[in-house]
Amino acid sequence: MSKITALVPRRPYRMSPRIREAVSLMVRKGATEAAAAEAAGLTARGLKKALRRPEVIALAAQIHKDLPSEIEQLLVLARATAYRTAVDLMQTSKNERIRERMVALLARGDLSDVRTDGAKAGNADRAPAGYTYTRPVQ
Repeated sequence: MSKITALVPRRPYRMSPRIREAVSLMVRKGATEAAAAEAAGLTARGLKKALRRPEVIALAAQIHKDLPSEIEQLLVLARATAYRTAVDLMQTSKNERIRERMVALLARGDLSDVRTDGAKAGNADRAPAGYTYTRPVQ
């Protein structure tokens, strides 16, 4: 006697935490399928099979959709840290020029041109005149 599959209700798909982690790595970090599978403790074939399921495709789409709001939250935290650092520098720096600069930045409310590597913002992409960079052959 054969079973008629149309009459047997299909069991709902339960996504494992490993698959969720692998999909998250692929979407958030741009990891390859093989790297994400290895990091999550899956086989590459098992992840590839899971990625064909509509539920996993929907999870990837949802993570991708939520990514801009997560990035915005990180930026808000980074700005708060930058303001705290600016206030700390303004109050404790022994260098008068740094204190003046922090006062000006905080008065303006714009920390977008603050760099941590000591370079001036806006000049980061410009090389000195006459200098050309040749990539090494790989």
